[in-house]
Amino acid sequence: MNIGKVARNAKIWAILPAAILAFCVAATLLLALLIDPDDYRELIIKKAESSANIELQINGELSWSFFPSIGFEFNQVDIYTLDSPQKTKFVHVAQASASLKVWPLFSGRIEFDALVLKGLKVNLVRSPDGLGNWQSILSQPAKNTAKPNQPMDNSPRYKTSTVDSGFDLAITEIRIKDALLHIDDRTLDQKIDFKLHHLLATDINFENTFPIEGEFSISSQSPELSVDAKISSMMGISHGGYALYLKELAVDGVLTGKPLKGKTVPVRIRGDLSADHMTETFNIKSLALKVANFPIILKLSNRKEGSQFKYVGSLRIAKFNFREFADSVGLALPKFSNAQALTDLSMKANISGSTDRWVLNDFKFNIDDSTLLGQLGISSTPGWMPFWNLELNKLQLADYAIEQEQTEKQEQELSGQATGEVNENQDRDEEQRLPLEMLQSLKFNGDLKISQLGFGDMAVSNVRLKTKANHEGLRIESLHADLYDGTLTLNGLMSVEGDAMNIGINAAAQDVQVEPLLSAVTPVDILSGVGALEAKIKLSGKSVDQLINSVTGQGSYSLQNGELRDINLTEYVCKGLDKVSKNKTSKESWLPNSEFDQFGGTFRIDQGVFKSSDTVIALPSVNVSGAGWVDLFQKNMDYRLSLNVSGEQKLQGCNVSEKWRDFRWPVRCKGAFDDSPFSLCRLDSAEISRQVGDKIEADIKNKAKKQFKKSLKKLFEGH
Repeated sequence: MNIGKVARNAKIWAILPAAILAFCVAATLLLALLIDPDDYRELIIKKAESSANIELQINGELSWSFFPSIGFEFNQVDIYTLDSPQKTKFVHVAQASASLKVWPLFSGRIEFDALVLKGLKVNLVRSPDGLGNWQSILSQPAKNTAKPNQPMDNSPRYKTSTVDSGFDLAITEIRIKDALLHIDDRTLDQKIDFKLHHLLATDINFENTFPIEGEFSISSQSPELSVDAKISSMMGISHGGYALYLKELAVDGVLTGKPLKGKTVPVRIRGDLSADHMTETFNIKSLALKVANFPIILKLSNRKEGSQFKYVGSLRIAKFNFREFADSVGLALPKFSNAQALTDLSMKANISGSTDRWVLNDFKFNIDDSTLLGQLGISSTPGWMPFWNLELNKLQLADYAIEQEQTEKQEQELSGQATGEVNENQDRDEEQRLPLEMLQSLKFNGDLKISQLGFGDMAVSNVRLKTKANHEGLRIESLHADLYDGTLTLNGLMSVEGDAMNIGINAAAQDVQVEPLLSAVTPVDILSGVGALEAKIKLSGKSVDQLINSVTGQGSYSLQNGELRDINLTEYVCKGLDKVSKNKTSKESWLPNSEFDQFGGTFRIDQGVFKSSDTVIALPSVNVSGAGWVDLFQKNMDYRLSLNVSGEQKLQGCNVSEKWRDFRWPVRCKGAFDDSPFSLCRLDSAEISRQVGDKIEADIKNKAKKQFKKSLKKLFEGH
């Protein structure tokens, strides 16, 4: 073996790589020295414009380098979209640069020293007709390179395997500064700005998590709100860049704006989440949002089953005080009758969903002492329609009633009694105008059960309500409730015709104990018995006041085996006899009530006032008929009763001569509901005087007639 020859060959092979490398370095330096990047400015611009419907302008310096790293830098770059009446600036970049290391390329690694982006501004505009300035770029048609009669290749443009890409990527740092995303949606008259003041990510690779941190702000025009926050997280990238996950996500900021009335509201987000573009899946392992004292925790993930996606998770709102939350966000709540109302709220539910249906199962919502359980969700068949099947254990509505003093103050502010009464009343009409468009768009289907429902002292139990809303209107298909040993049933329809709302209600009550019912809604204990009611009611109007003033309807009512409290109708007959007879016939004391066998009649409703002309009350010895009106809104009445002794019956407490047996004794009940029955109902002295006068005149005529007949008879007998 020739040792010298081997040594010379080894020396040559040792020098050759260095020579090749030296040649590459020299060539790179020559390229950098001899090639001016400005010579390719127009080429870059034309290539970009041919790829999309844009106009590209590079107004600043353009530079590149080839060794020891391959780098480029662009300055003052503008991109304009052209599919509009005039070109619109879509993107502006103050500076963009990247630096790719050369040496790691020889070992199959891609390493960047830094990626820097400064002064990025993206302007997204949606015109009033709904066209976005970005659509002309994103909707460029793909070129069909398939041969005739050969189908296009619709396969995914990215790898579908579950393994990572073969190359190794590493970036020393990514720095973004002063970026702005401006959204101008002219269909909603809304403008939103997302500002990324700075973002820094370091030690980026596909093997390990890396830290990111930054500051951002978001502001909206309507409502005028803004949030300023800091963000930090550990980020991971896998599947060749198709999968992204965030761990230990932390966002801390403050919310300010006009609706908050000078309040500064703390906002906090914590979470762990991931998304895989390759498998089209995501996993929100935990996402906790807290605004002031209002806490929400969301867990949600999806999986693909065939061609459909399934979603599972949970939603939880921890216990919080809503009144404190309202105060912290500048919301002035009214003063409720119960000072503890809305101080203890919480909610939890399990989430299940698909592409056409989302449901909250095992739903539990606590509001103070009430608990709502069941299921609610939304389905796309037919259309996107909410639905629910819920049960409420109890609810006392009086706890959430606004105190009377505050209600009266609000009414005075809206009453228009000050200067400019007409204008203020017009403003009130506008405020009370019904949301007809919203009502027309309502779609839902719901069942609700309430074990105990209270209205102050009034109690209803075992309420079952079935409702539905569609293109026909809002329909109460059925309402059933137990009401004071009896039952209440109701159905109705609320619809919109033209510019007014129409409401029709059919209601019926059977075997209801009237005494506790009236005691619960009025301060006077005036009536008892077992009652029944049937009514058909209609309302129509453009505002709340118009609806109330338009109430019309008709129906019938009856009571059996009851009594009128603190009113003895027999006493009225006897005292009437006192007024017209010479002898005092009435007792010194009377039983306080009037028992009756039957109390009933028909009624009609005219602008919220109940009117009846055929009221009949059957007492053991007195018949009563009546007519008049009762205004439930103003809580007053004017009713005229007519009493007479029935047949040969005798009254307890006075003797009724044959002369007065058919006389109808008038009683008038006029006044407010809170007046005592004794002062509310009195004998109608003026009517008694008129009737007595008529009776005396009739008696005189009758006596004269009898005397004339008697005289005439004697005259004829004499002959």
